[in-house]
Amino acid sequence: MSGDSWQYVLAGVVAAVAAYRVLSHMLEQSAYELEFCRQAQRRRQRRNGQGSSGGTAATIRAESLGKLALHADYRLRRAATDVLYDSAAGGRVARLAVTAAVQGSDVERRRAVTLLQALAQSAGRQRRLARAGAIEALVTCVGARDKELVLRAASALAEFVGHEDGAAAARFRQRAAAAGILSVVASVLERDTDAVV
Repeated sequence: MSGDSWQYVLAGVVAAVAAYRVLSHMLEQSAYELEFCRQAQRRRQRRNGQGSSGGTAATIRAESLGKLALHADYRLRRAATDVLYDSAAGGRVARLAVTAAVQGSDVERRRAVTLLQALAQSAGRQRRLARAGAIEALVTCVGARDKELVLRAASALAEFVGHEDGAAAARFRQRAAAAGILSVVASVLERDTDAVV
């Protein structure tokens, strides 16, 4: 290669490194800003005596959070997903998912239970989901004939009854028992046993 060619290659490498650094800095700054918004919201909630709700989602537009939830940077993606899940667990989305899990078509029920299963993976969201009626809806789904629905509903219920706080887990187990989980499981076992015989 001639001297001019090396200069072009070197200039291209320098430009690529500079662009990478600028983009990296911008992404890192976005992650810090998102985390700052979440911390500020938590401070406001503590000051006002509120629990942890997804108030940050009101500060950041849902479209922006959706884009951040698909981002390549794991920390940014995780923070945005948590904010979206937090806002979904305590509001209208949770109530719609509970309703769809009980009254929807087979496809809607599977989707609703999958959403409830994802939301229930965080101990902080479980109390809000329980208030929305998720445990009772999941107990109903355990009695369904659709095996995938039954497995997802049972998995989501396991998230509730295996809660890291023993007292909360006991309350969730009592709610499941009050919703009739024992009779539902017994009928499912009888139905599966009859199908085998």
